[in-house]
Amino acid sequence: MTTIEMTSTMIPLNNTEATNITSNSSSFETNPFVIDLTKSFHVINKPLAVFLFICVCIACLFFIIIILLCIRACIRRKYVPKVLRKRPKGIYIDEIPGLTQNNEQYKYGSIEYSLEYNIDRKQLKVGVLQANNLIGPISSDSLDPYTTVTLAKYDGHNLRIIGKQERTNIVLNTNRPVWKKSFTYDVEEHDLNHTVIIYEVFAHDSICQDISIGKLEVYLKDEDYSEYAGNIIERTGWLTAGTIYKFGLGELCIGIGYYPNNNLPHIDVCIYECRQLNLDDYLPKSKQRELDILIILKHKKHIVYRQKTHKRKELINPYFNEKISIPLKNSNATINTTTKTTTTSSSSINQIENFHVFCQLRHVNRLHIKKVLGTVHIGLDSSQASGIKQWEEMIKSPSKIHVMWHSIVPA
Repeated sequence: MTTIEMTSTMIPLNNTEATNITSNSSSFETNPFVIDLTKSFHVINKPLAVFLFICVCIACLFFIIIILLCIRACIRRKYVPKVLRKRPKGIYIDEIPGLTQNNEQYKYGSIEYSLEYNIDRKQLKVGVLQANNLIGPISSDSLDPYTTVTLAKYDGHNLRIIGKQERTNIVLNTNRPVWKKSFTYDVEEHDLNHTVIIYEVFAHDSICQDISIGKLEVYLKDEDYSEYAGNIIERTGWLTAGTIYKFGLGELCIGIGYYPNNNLPHIDVCIYECRQLNLDDYLPKSKQRELDILIILKHKKHIVYRQKTHKRKELINPYFNEKISIPLKNSNATINTTTKTTTTSSSSINQIENFHVFCQLRHVNRLHIKKVLGTVHIGLDSSQASGIKQWEEMIKSPSKIHVMWHSIVPA
C-alpha cells in the first residue's frame, strides 16, 4: 500500500522537470537574439551561432587591448625623455704612445725573421722567413723580391761588415714572398751587443740594376739574450726606406764574360762608357784633366791581373769601348813585368767564385800622376748589389758577355 503511493507521488515530479526542460528549450529556440545570430552568421544550428558570437567578442576584446597598448607606447615615446648615449671619440694608431715610431713605418711593408745563438759553437743563426705588403718601384708592373742579409759590428763608431753578404732566392710575381732561409755566422758571445743584422729587400731586375725597396736593421743589444740563446725566436719588423744606390760620381757600363775553355780559360771585361759623371768636387782645377779606368782581377786578396784603358779627355760622358781578355793560366804563380800579370795555381783557378773584378776610375794629370776617383766592385763578396748580380749571371751563363750599368762608388 505504501509503495503504490510513493510511485504515484513521484510521477508528477518527473513530469514537472520534463516540462521545465521543454519550456527552456522552446524559449531558447524562440529567442529573437539567437534567431538574429543565426541569420547574421548564416548558420542553422543555434548553439553554433552562439559559439561564433563568443569568438567574435573575444577577438574584439583582444583588438581593443592591442590598440590601447599601441596608444600607450606612442604616448610614452613622445613624452618620456630619451637617454642619449654619447658617441666615443675615435682614436688613431699613431696617437697611441709607443706604437708607431714615425709616419713612414707602414709604407714599405714588413719582414719576418728568426734568431738563434748556439752557445757551444758560438754561432749566430739568422733566418729570413717571409715579407708582407711589399711595394715595388713605380715603373715596375710585377715584383720579384729577394733579401740580402748582412752582419755588421760596431768597431768604435764605425760599422764593420762581418763575413760575406748572404741572399735568398728570388720569388717571382708577389708582394708576399716566403723564403724560409737561414744563414750561420761565427760571432763571439761578448760581441753580440755590438752586432747589427741588416735585412735589405730588393726588387730583381733582369736588365738594369736591382732596386732596394726596404731595409730593416736589428740591433742585438735591444734583444733579450736569454730568449735567443739556445732557442729560436721569431720577430716581425717594419721596413724603412731602402738604400738609394746612386752615388755622386755617375755610372759605368761594364760587360763581363767567363769562358771556361780547357786549353785557355779566360775572363773578358768590356769597358763601354760612363754617363752623367759629376767630378767637379773630385778633380783639381787644372787645364789638363784626363780619365782612364784600371781593371784589376783578384783571387781572394791576391792580385791576378792589372790593365788600364786608354785615356779620355771627356769628363761627363767618356766613351771607352775597350775589351780586355784576362787569361787564367794553369801554372805556378809568376809575375810578368811587361804585362803586369800574375797567375795562380790550378787549384785556385777552378774556383771562379773566389775571383772578383775592380774597375777604378782614375784622374791622370800632366805629370802622369794617377788619382783614384771611384770604384766598381764586381764579385760575390761585393758590397754593391749590381756587382753580385752580374757575377752570378756570368757564372750561371758562361761563354757570353753580360752587360750592366753600375754606380761608381767614390774612393
